[in-house]
Amino acid sequence: PGTIFIYQEEYTEDEYLEKCYFDNVRALLEIGKNGMVKIVERLGLKLHVTIDTNPVKMANLLETMNEFDLPLEINDYEMTIPLNKLSLPKEQLLENKRVAQQNFLNILTSLLGRIDLRNLGIGSLTMFQSETLDKVNYENFKTNKELIDTLYGGYYQPVKEEKKETKEEQKEEEKIPKREGLPKYMYHIHSKAYKNSSEPMENFIQKALEAGFKQIGFTEYAPLPHFIEPNFDFRLTDEEKDNYLKEAKTLKEKYRDQIEILIGLEAPYEDALEEYLIDLRKDLDFLVLGQHIEESPLKKQCFRYDAEKKRDVLIDPLYPTYYQEDVIKGIQSGIFDIVSHPDSFYTYRDDLTNEYQLSLYTENAYRASIAISETALEMNIPLEINYAGVLESLEYKDKEYSYPFSMFWRVVKEKKNKVILGLDAKESKTLLELPLFYEKIKDKVPVDDLLILDEYQPVVARRTNLKLQETLSNRFVTSETYEVKYVIKIIQETVEIFPANISFSDIKQAVHTKLEREEAYLFQKRQEVKTPEMVDYIDTHLRAIQSALDSYQIAMNLGVTSTSEFILAMSQITELKTTKNESKKVNAYKIIKNISLKHQS
Repeated sequence: PGTIFIYQEEYTEDEYLEKCYFDNVRALLEIGKNGMVKIVERLGLKLHVTIDTNPVKMANLLETMNEFDLPLEINDYEMTIPLNKLSLPKEQLLENKRVAQQNFLNILTSLLGRIDLRNLGIGSLTMFQSETLDKVNYENFKTNKELIDTLYGGYYQPVKEEKKETKEEQKEEEKIPKREGLPKYMYHIHSKAYKNSSEPMENFIQKALEAGFKQIGFTEYAPLPHFIEPNFDFRLTDEEKDNYLKEAKTLKEKYRDQIEILIGLEAPYEDALEEYLIDLRKDLDFLVLGQHIEESPLKKQCFRYDAEKKRDVLIDPLYPTYYQEDVIKGIQSGIFDIVSHPDSFYTYRDDLTNEYQLSLYTENAYRASIAISETALEMNIPLEINYAGVLESLEYKDKEYSYPFSMFWRVVKEKKNKVILGLDAKESKTLLELPLFYEKIKDKVPVDDLLILDEYQPVVARRTNLKLQETLSNRFVTSETYEVKYVIKIIQETVEIFPANISFSDIKQAVHTKLEREEAYLFQKRQEVKTPEMVDYIDTHLRAIQSALDSYQIAMNLGVTSTSEFILAMSQITELKTTKNESKKVNAYKIIKNISLKHQS
């Protein structure tokens, strides 16, 4: 009585042996279904691997095992050095082994909550484990409410007597374990948020050290392509971005023995920004998703300027739905590592005074909260509770902060999202206020019951998040430049006004006329704008239109004979001119060449 029967095999990367393993599991479970004795109650792996073993394959196998809805065990985990590597220097071997073990355990930690892991057995040949085992155990406790047994060589653990819990004890058990202190990282800092009163970056580092942080990340507002109407009150210019990266790298090295400094940016998401943002990532440690209404197309769509209030006010109760769509696409793009102030769309809730509109807005806001939290959970990236909404709050009818807003975070609690705290610091002294922030929001937000990560490092998290890596890799191939999106939008808007049976001859003439009129309009607009920033904005569009007129002529020379072929040719010619991605240039060239060869023949 009390004995647990485990079906276990030694881990192998051989696909045939893996198939045999799962065939045996199905056979054993089938016996139980047929009313006979239950033979297997857990599934196990005897994990004898080397530093060359692919940790992703191990993780995939564990996820497949988990589909049988049985508790899992990893027994006798041994990571050794293969014979063909033993000639390498000892220090290098040990470092390789440490890195390989850390990669595996990082992936294992990321799986907890999705797989029901009950035992992790460590063999004597495996080093560097104690701290990570504590971390694995704690992460599992937060999700499964049950500790993993850590076995060193194996031991017998007597069966514990079952204890009937009272309702009060069960309720207490459902809570997230209390933390002894607040997290020692902060990944939302703007040293250059105010152009006329910026503090030196080093001020923030000194305050971070004073506050006891172990890791910090700077997240200046990313510059955006000049296709977007500029807002340089807070967003960096291209030149400022280059200077910021240079300064941050210098400080990162200077303080390397005192604090870990990561270099990031905060950027919004639009479909047309994907290739730009992917290219932007290459110089960064991480990228924060921050949707701001100031420069979003939603501002013109959902807001109107109120002269009495001297600000833009919300007029469209569907705004949360539109905001949700942008944020979800941003999360699903794989480009971002953190979702900043995901509930900031609640800021405008008092603008609507009509009861029907307010009711519709509230319903849409609730649905947006669910959709955003579910998408973040699916992509396994954290949502940030942001301090800026507390600092900048006005007096709201519901007596809550601008954000964080209770409705959103009750949804997050229910969905069990990963959460981080973000100070959104624009003054260095803010880095000392994390305890104050935490205490302030307790009476509004169920902060004690949220899965706030005690440890989080976005670079490591991305490396162990297989879905995030795969998604970003796919977007690297499929994303288009802003110029492509801009030109094709103009063409499609022109095509859509014609009936389906219109001739291609009429379509191409209409597109050419539309491009010429757009060019003339931009020339006129350029004479009216006053600031250098707006001149750059107009000139960017003007260059794109002039390039499109040139691309139009190339498409005609290729001999295109249909609307769909014309759009394909225009998109690929523009892509070839504007992308920085060499593989996409090659692909665009091949498509253009094939169109040409088709009509030559």
